[in-house]
Amino acid sequence: MLLLEGSLLLAVLGHNQADRFSSVARQCGATGATAVPAKGTASSKILRLLGMGDKSRDLVLVLLDDNVNADTIISEAKADPALTGICALLNSDEEKNMKAGWKMVTIITNTGYADDIMHAAREAGAEGGTVIHARGTAPADAEHFLGVVVVPDKEMVMILCPEEKEEQIISAVNSLSCLKEKGVGIMYSQAVEKFENLGE
Repeated sequence: MLLLEGSLLLAVLGHNQADRFSSVARQCGATGATAVPAKGTASSKILRLLGMGDKSRDLVLVLLDDNVNADTIISEAKADPALTGICALLNSDEEKNMKAGWKMVTIITNTGYADDIMHAAREAGAEGGTVIHARGTAPADAEHFLGVVVVPDKEMVMILCPEEKEEQIISAVNSLSCLKEKGVGIMYSQAVEKFENLGE
């Protein structure tokens, strides 16, 4: 496997907008993009109660090298009225001394905890998040059931938040009793170099 270094441009878009955003990124010099179906979390308690709040989203990941300008991609995406959502630039180069004031908190757990996580995060000041359904990879000593390796489904919750709310969100999620079981998941945060709203 080739290990690449650079920045990661992450876009959370409206449903069926991944191809359009990927095309913009390629026109600006990106070699490609990865699109993942996701779910936005509802901001209204009433909509969530009625089961109408969560919306389908497209998550697009674009790996950028030094030859591709993230500002150009974001500018072109903002100029397209058909694209709605947010863009965040995550950078792996700690020497750049990023100070955009935003953090990306990511929680990966077994399926079934996303609602509890988002409730705790909202209570701690998060505006919303994006939930991605994923699959865990089984270790060599994984449990077997009828001769089949059991690989639990996972949920990945991504929360973009102001830097000053990061610690309280992490603390609130970490205090959930449902996440106290050993091996139930992991949580980490990354600095965000740039953050933009699309479709304003």
